[in-house]
Amino acid sequence: MMFRALFAATVVATASLSQTSALGQQSLLVIEPTEQHPRNSEGDLIELSDGRLCLVYSRFRGGASDHSAADLVMRISPDSGKSWSDDRVVVPHEGGKNVMSASLLRLADRRIALFYLRKQSLEDCRPVMRVSDDEAATFGPPVTCINDQVGYYVLNNDRAVQLTNGRIVLPVAMHNKPGQQEPDWAGTLMCYFSDDGGSTWRRSKTTMIGHGPEGKRVTVQEPGIVELSDERLMMYCRTDAGSQFISYSDDHGDTWSEPKPSDLASPKSPAVIERLPWSGELVCVWNDQSGVHPFPIDKRSPLCVAISGDDGKSWSRSRVIEPDPEGWFCYTSLVSLNDKLLLSYCAGDSTVGPLNRLKVVALDKDWLAECAAAGPAKPAGEALLEPCLDYGRSFVNTKASWNSPRFWVESRCRVVDRKSNESVEFLQCGLCKAERTFAHRALFADDNYDFLPVFTEDEGVIFRRLVRVADKYREVRPIDQWWGGTEPQLRTVRARVLRSPDEVFAAMREGKPIVGQTELSDPKTGRVAVIEYPIKTINFERDRRDWQVDTGPVILPDLSAPPERWSQAFQLAHIAFRTPYWADFLVDQPTSVRTGAAPVNRADPEGASSENDEPGALTYHYSGQVHHAARNVLLALDVD
Repeated sequence: MMFRALFAATVVATASLSQTSALGQQSLLVIEPTEQHPRNSEGDLIELSDGRLCLVYSRFRGGASDHSAADLVMRISPDSGKSWSDDRVVVPHEGGKNVMSASLLRLADRRIALFYLRKQSLEDCRPVMRVSDDEAATFGPPVTCINDQVGYYVLNNDRAVQLTNGRIVLPVAMHNKPGQQEPDWAGTLMCYFSDDGGSTWRRSKTTMIGHGPEGKRVTVQEPGIVELSDERLMMYCRTDAGSQFISYSDDHGDTWSEPKPSDLASPKSPAVIERLPWSGELVCVWNDQSGVHPFPIDKRSPLCVAISGDDGKSWSRSRVIEPDPEGWFCYTSLVSLNDKLLLSYCAGDSTVGPLNRLKVVALDKDWLAECAAAGPAKPAGEALLEPCLDYGRSFVNTKASWNSPRFWVESRCRVVDRKSNESVEFLQCGLCKAERTFAHRALFADDNYDFLPVFTEDEGVIFRRLVRVADKYREVRPIDQWWGGTEPQLRTVRARVLRSPDEVFAAMREGKPIVGQTELSDPKTGRVAVIEYPIKTINFERDRRDWQVDTGPVILPDLSAPPERWSQAFQLAHIAFRTPYWADFLVDQPTSVRTGAAPVNRADPEGASSENDEPGALTYHYSGQVHHAARNVLLALDVD
């Protein structure tokens, strides 16, 4: 039986084409859910021989769950996505539950293959293939691709691949079969392939379940494959272990290596990897949760793209396609045109549901080239500031005969203006309490405060943190006006970069001092700062090999300030981070202590109370939250 429907003679503009943004993105189509069709989700795109675009996607009716009734429908664009036809049904609802997860594949003989899941039950969900020899105007009879074992298999949208040698490969995850006590949603990975154009199919010799570094079972689902330059295959799949897992085959998909974690940090959400025809590079679209960009916990956001020039061994720093932290971006398909990469993907949110809205977006070729040139996503492999200070044995001595105190160095910050070549290094010392120096008794001052000194080669900065906001919070003087000047006694030590969670944990267990370095930069001013500090507290989650540091105080410089204002402009802060790519700071500032009052956020932390504040209602407190893109490095000190 042939499935045919007339292409709508009237082309309707279902979504207006947005202007190309500065980010090189165009929104081509948005299909919102309706009462009749509460979910419009995952699909695939293909360019037809006459240049038209064809989109096939899952249109649900009667519900929005994965098991609700659904049809596969098609839309055509004659003008590169500026306008689209009405829907026409390509495969109506068949089977016990639905049809979904379309893949469109241009075969070597130029025909178009349509793959999709025919879901009969929770024990029978298998991929089906139909072929068109008239550019998707009609599709032939269905061929079930898995016949050796009835079961619940998942083949994602845009997953079917034809290799250089002509083999068609379908990567699937099996979760259930008749007679099995209960579904195994942790998944078993495998491939089915055909060497005769889809007439017959065979299972790969290798089937795989996932394990973490310590042997614990890891969920592996929704695999995809891409052919590498040397004709090996790389399989990637979503997991619950914090990254996409990777496996390789050197015999065209029959046997596979054990799946291992990759550098593609990710929630339990699928990625898609394909090759760009104009450059030969690999492109990956996924939810990058490495920390390069802010991300919400347990959501599929942000949606990002990265480029690899070495067949997936390393990836560029990703660029954001969809940043909304409330969004749910996944099940992406890709098709490359002459100068654009087109994506279709689910783009739901809390208002319409996570999978219920479908979008089509174009990324400019030049924008992707900028992504490829953005540099590697891997963290810095070397120290950002050398040599590293030994913070247990570094001090600032002073010269005055009447009192020459010694201060322990608690952190340092080096600021460089690359345009003027001016630089300064701040030595932030440990705080003490206000004293009545050399008194006979009652050595602490009555109206006490925290006393914290910071020194440069030319200036001294003293912070006095009283219980209440006061005028002399910060006092800056020439260095010789503080105890007759300073004599820093700084010791350096050999340090090694901790490049993995396992190395971090080993340094913790061995009792090694750990030092953090954080680089901040301002591209507008050309100024760069490196903050260095001993790690006082480090958290480590043993099961997931995850870590987070928290220490302070440190110096947070203001890179927008000119060099002559650096001593007046920096702030005291605590720092926390858990990735190499960003850091959160908690800044010392006047803060309301009234019940229920929010912190006072001011550009000038020494400012007096506002007219709405009651006298005595403000105190200095670390309360101002600031997020910075950064480069972070952890170093272990090899000291006796």
